[in-house]
Amino acid sequence: MAEQKESILDDPMSFGRSRIGGDLLIFNFTGDKHGFDGKVDIVINRGVAGESDIYLSKVELAAKNQGQHLCKLMVTYCLQRAYQIIRRGWMENEEFLIEPITYDKKQKLTGDVYISTMARHFEAAKNCYISSFEKIGFEHVNAGFPEEYDPDMQADGQKTTRENAEIISQVLQFIEVDKTSAVVNEQSHSQLLVPEFGYQFFKEGGFFFGKKKTRKRRKKKSRKKKKKKQTRKKKDRKWTDTTYPYRNITARDAIKDFLRLRKLAQGDINPRSTTGNAVVDYGTEKARRKTKYRNRSFVELWKNKERREKMLKFAKRLHKLSNPGNIHGAIRSAIDLQWGTVNTMRAAAAIHMYKKYDATRVLDFTAGWGARMVAAMALDIDYIGIDSNKSLKPGYEKIIKLLKPYTKSKVKMYWQEAQTVNLSKVGKYDYVFTSPPYEYLEVYENMTNYEKKGVRIRQPSSSQKIKMEDSAKFYDEFLVPTLKNAYKYLPRNKFICLNMPDIMYDKIKKRWKKVTKCEDYSIVKRTGGPTGKDNRRGKELIFCWKKR
Repeated sequence: MAEQKESILDDPMSFGRSRIGGDLLIFNFTGDKHGFDGKVDIVINRGVAGESDIYLSKVELAAKNQGQHLCKLMVTYCLQRAYQIIRRGWMENEEFLIEPITYDKKQKLTGDVYISTMARHFEAAKNCYISSFEKIGFEHVNAGFPEEYDPDMQADGQKTTRENAEIISQVLQFIEVDKTSAVVNEQSHSQLLVPEFGYQFFKEGGFFFGKKKTRKRRKKKSRKKKKKKQTRKKKDRKWTDTTYPYRNITARDAIKDFLRLRKLAQGDINPRSTTGNAVVDYGTEKARRKTKYRNRSFVELWKNKERREKMLKFAKRLHKLSNPGNIHGAIRSAIDLQWGTVNTMRAAAAIHMYKKYDATRVLDFTAGWGARMVAAMALDIDYIGIDSNKSLKPGYEKIIKLLKPYTKSKVKMYWQEAQTVNLSKVGKYDYVFTSPPYEYLEVYENMTNYEKKGVRIRQPSSSQKIKMEDSAKFYDEFLVPTLKNAYKYLPRNKFICLNMPDIMYDKIKKRWKKVTKCEDYSIVKRTGGPTGKDNRRGKELIFCWKKR
């Protein structure tokens, strides 16, 4: 009994109340019990539909214990405890009761963590969290997209502008990978020993969990040295380089990314996966960076010496925090955080929709950056794309030529305004899926101003500024006529689906008809944020009309 009592006392976990809702798990590690000082807070959020989320709320490690690879050890243990509590349930003094949730491929657990850009060892912390979630069987599903400015995070005396990067954090999102019931059962019931860190680390060079483990001596290898293949390291850019920092995806990188996407498409693909984005950037990133947001494109901002120097100053701080960091990556992160992003739909999300609606030949009348075409090619289904931005044509041809040996898809592209295309002559299609422009919030090359043709487009400063009476001709002359035309040649019982904001649907409904159903399209979310139509965060909707 004495040993059992001692192990209970050494348990670092306790329960608390979370101010953002959910069940709070508090882990306190102390020097006298565990050999190091640290604290981890985890919030378990449970949705009304049975979904659950593991939010890594706080990670603290004493300065004297930093730089000793303890972060992964500590965080992995805490995440695994949280996972077991979700799967097995828990009751603490009849006050904290957590009902168990069984594994369901359609309703997997998710996880997320926010990292302040002001944090020391920013890159090291990021790697720690990604590695720890992967250890418990979760997949990293985004590349740390920046958050919009949040008034709740406002610091004293700071202006509420996007350029105030001091108050912007990066988010990492995760989702549970496909597992067999046996794996889930083993993971849910495996015995976890509290991590200990003591003199053995310095003496023997390793970590020990509870009971002491002996290290096996390695057999001496023969001294014959094999020649290592030398791989060329990509040269990092210099701070004085004035060329725009594009991703510069190579053909080899793009093919590798596409083949991985094809493999994922054969199973139940995670629609939040970013696999396939590299292929899209291979062809159209340079054109995307010319898109205007708030009347200026990223390329224009880069050419503005004053704006570029201000951004580079922040990039140098990011580079210093990442230690040793990467200049090219630091600059790209600084651009995203200070100037914003022009996003592309994830190819994985398009694959998910194509499979759900049994598409064999897709019509996409605002083709955009190419993600939906890449998705079709990954599934070997035919694709008809339409876009008025003729500047995208070389990028599309570049992608099609590269992927042609790896797909059976037939691709047709029409470089003109969608309402002018005779859809009776493009060939049969059994699914329409697209993501139309959000009116004039983002202005693309060769984009028509339907409100005043021939006049420069005036952009709203924010999506919140768009009103119901705005951009009437955008709908009357372009979007609604194109929808009606696409609907006319769609077979019965097939669907048109559009990914767009709620206000755009309200304007279409006023001019045409109500939708048959809606699907969720997950975007970067803020844990603890509210959900619902009026204040939904972390999701957009895909609106679908069924041909009767």
